[in-house]
Amino acid sequence: MLAPVDISLDFPCPALSSDISIIFVSCCFSGRFLIWLLISFPIIILIVWIVWGSLNPQETSSNVDISNLPDHACPSGWIYYLGKCYFFSEEERNWSDSQQFCDSQDATLALIKTEPEKAFVLRYMGTVGHWIGLAKDSGQAWKWVDGTEFKNTLKVRGENGDCAYLSPPNFAIPSPCHVARKWICSHLNAYRRNMPCLEEMETIDKHIHE
Repeated sequence: MLAPVDISLDFPCPALSSDISIIFVSCCFSGRFLIWLLISFPIIILIVWIVWGSLNPQETSSNVDISNLPDHACPSGWIYYLGKCYFFSEEERNWSDSQQFCDSQDATLALIKTEPEKAFVLRYMGTVGHWIGLAKDSGQAWKWVDGTEFKNTLKVRGENGDCAYLSPPNFAIPSPCHVARKWICSHLNAYRRNMPCLEEMETIDKHIHE
């Protein structure tokens, strides 16, 4: 009868001899593999769990993040970006009619007051100029349609008109207001109409962190 064989990882299998059967050799190496597998399996599971956790972080606070809401947070046909909804027209109208359309949507012609807004709008609108919410009375300074001061977030190029359209790469071009062009509307709070629970969530979050 064959003597018992120690199959721990600390000792190799016995040296093969003509007296050891094929079955004995098979059991020896199978036993070592089984022990290796039993030791390695929990380690593998731990590594997989750590990697999965890093790729799928859980929310650790109740903050309401509205900086990256999906497009469906805005009305159909509008695009969400940094707290605003934007509409890029396909048809052309003069400046007044464009503003009237935006007003009918509870919005205004686009107000471009920050560098991120400017980069987004220029990237999205393509190469065709669009009316924006920048205008002036004859002989007066440029103002946004909400009455706020224009602080040169765009370079005004030219003097041929009292209404401005946005043109790549970085220009507000004065133009006669009666010229038909595409336009851009923007609305700071339009996304809330499609997400009525959002304001309540923000209020709760504010109270939690006071």
